[in-house]
Amino acid sequence: MPHVFFEARGRVPGDFLSFVEEVVSDFYNAVETAPEILEVYVFESTWLKRRFLEDEARELGVLVVGDYPVSHDAWRGWPRIHLDYEKLKNLQPRTVRALLAHECAHAILHGSLSSYLIRVEGWTEEELGEGFIEGLYLASTVVKDLEVSAFLKERGLYDVLADYYSYVREELAGTDCEGLHGLLDFAKLATPCALIDCDPPPCILARGCCAKRCEDIVEVLREVSRLKTGLSERVTFLLRRIKELVGEERVCL
Repeated sequence: MPHVFFEARGRVPGDFLSFVEEVVSDFYNAVETAPEILEVYVFESTWLKRRFLEDEARELGVLVVGDYPVSHDAWRGWPRIHLDYEKLKNLQPRTVRALLAHECAHAILHGSLSSYLIRVEGWTEEELGEGFIEGLYLASTVVKDLEVSAFLKERGLYDVLADYYSYVREELAGTDCEGLHGLLDFAKLATPCALIDCDPPPCILARGCCAKRCEDIVEVLREVSRLKTGLSERVTFLLRRIKELVGEERVCL
């Protein structure tokens, strides 16, 4: 077990804090590996969480901050997990468990500053277009989420993958697969489906994304998951393949 430091920000029920501690402990015992140190913050409200992360981002020069019910970062050089109690309190325990387990895996795989040192070869700001920093952020999270899904699958945690997908699949109906960012948004939601049989498949759920485009994105995810190269090379490969799909948008007409 790692040295885990839990901290509640605001008024968080004790039974929820105990549940969080149990999930973290059970996960690292199950996978039999862990980061050396881990900080876990539980915030009473979305506002408190956002204020904390935005203050940290300004201090450390972080350019993009994701807003998720459970998230992970290693901005200070060690892994930290952040839970938004306001967003989690009405979810089923198995869903919260899956979301937290997903981030516990990130803490193992991406718990150092090296996970942010990404060099994208052959791309310019103009090629990525407006919001290129967000595009790079999205591409890197897709690749890292693929690594997490592969980690969970290798350890037989299919229930965690299935429960995680059951949560994120609700967002698939709102994806439109338009442009680089749209395709990357879809890819992030569909990452488990590159490694397990999703039920139902994302191409049934993604009403705003035509079937062929959806199938093409999932196939790209499978290609990335099979690569044995470093993080930067996989992010570069993903961006190149997604850009090719953007140039083929006419197939959805």
